[in-house]
Amino acid sequence: MLICFIRASVIYFSVLFAIRFLGKRQISEFQPFELVITIMIADIVTQPIGDVNVPLLNGIIPLVVLVFLQTLISFITYKNEKIRAFICGKPEYLIYDGDIMQKQMSKMLIGIDDLCEQLRNNDIVDLNEVSYMILESNGQSSFIKKMDNGIPVSLIKYGKRMYESFKLVGYTDERLTEELKHRDIKDDKDVFWAYIYDNVLYIIRKDKLK
Repeated sequence: MLICFIRASVIYFSVLFAIRFLGKRQISEFQPFELVITIMIADIVTQPIGDVNVPLLNGIIPLVVLVFLQTLISFITYKNEKIRAFICGKPEYLIYDGDIMQKQMSKMLIGIDDLCEQLRNNDIVDLNEVSYMILESNGQSSFIKKMDNGIPVSLIKYGKRMYESFKLVGYTDERLTEELKHRDIKDDKDVFWAYIYDNVLYIIRKDKLK
């Protein structure tokens, strides 16, 4: 009995340390690869807890490997927008400027009843209140009501231009380049995030790390 208690305690604190190392984001919401890691951790750690004949290292070593893989994938998806979109998916508009995006709903296999359920879950009674509904990459829905000023539309992220967003706000390459020049920014790589909100361009410069 004492051995089982000690083994369970060791595994418990190992998993607790792993979750804390992964960060708060993994606790609050899951991306697909994060969910896979969580399921695998749950399966791996039960073996050495339930069977005293299984060495503790058989649970701890795979746990360390999974934490390493999770950290590596998080770093890669942070650095590369295309890989992030492939692994995590991209947010999809289900309602855009007050119009239901029927093609997107069909693509995401979301029916009218599903849409209405999401509205009710967010205390929205009338569809006409909604200007934008976004299905986030983690499966949650975000709503922007018509009384709000809309949502930020990214033009540059991590020094790279988001060309698919230009049409949404009527921007061109030349116009954005001119805006950057007016603010004494010569290179996109100096921009951490540039976005349009309420028809105003906001630019956040990259920190110069020493």
